[in-house]
Amino acid sequence: MKQYKIQITDKALSDMQEIYNYIAEQLQAPETAMGQYNRIADAIETLDTFPERVRLMETEEERALGIRQMPVDNFSVFFHIREERVIITNVLVAEACAVNSAGAFLGEDGIKELRDSGLSFLLVGLESLNDKNLERTKRKSRQEFMEKTLSLLKKLNIAVTSTYMICFEDDTEKSIREAKKRIIDLGVTVSLFNITVPLPGTPLYHSYKNSGMINDWNWSHWTGNYLVWQHPSIAPEIARELLSEMRSEVNNPQYNPTLKLQWERNLAKNSRND
Repeated sequence: MKQYKIQITDKALSDMQEIYNYIAEQLQAPETAMGQYNRIADAIETLDTFPERVRLMETEEERALGIRQMPVDNFSVFFHIREERVIITNVLVAEACAVNSAGAFLGEDGIKELRDSGLSFLLVGLESLNDKNLERTKRKSRQEFMEKTLSLLKKLNIAVTSTYMICFEDDTEKSIREAKKRIIDLGVTVSLFNITVPLPGTPLYHSYKNSGMINDWNWSHWTGNYLVWQHPSIAPEIARELLSEMRSEVNNPQYNPTLKLQWERNLAKNSRND
């Protein structure tokens, strides 16, 4: 049987490290974090044989680029095949599992049943609270649906971790700071923030490249921590400041009452165990 060489990009490694850090530090569950990390790594290793078994993505652009999506628990491993290599590009929260299935298909009664069976938190690919931005990410879910889902999860006392991107073209310093408050008000426990990156091979990448908008070709900056393209109103240094502000305030119990409550529950539970 043909054997493929697996190549994991720096972005995919960064994604996996963020997943581990969140579970280990924010949820205070290092053993669970290591187990999740290992399950993702083990699943990636299986792609050295017959990676074609994993389906292609649904959109025409993604299929043309050969992008495939392999689910692993609440996450998705994205990759494409190039000759003898399987190139892992991203490891992201699986929106279909974390949000769409829970909110749209199960409804309140279904989520209650999952909660009663032990569901304590969900990973939600929020990405933006602006419908125009969601359209750019090819998301089927829209702001109203996402807010209703988060409201339902808050009502049922299910902790939520979201992924969120800042510095879309329509974003401003003001709109990003307004989004920070809305994320907290929606009851999100913790958010994984990144600056929007036009990932190579995507329609956004080709659009920005052809328009001459990409101005930072240092690949070590293409991690979601830097603004690598010419934003119409936000400078790179301001983007970094906004990213730091979002991470430090939304993920701080001093500013986020939902996170504070979660920490208090965890401390109480640890005290009982001691």
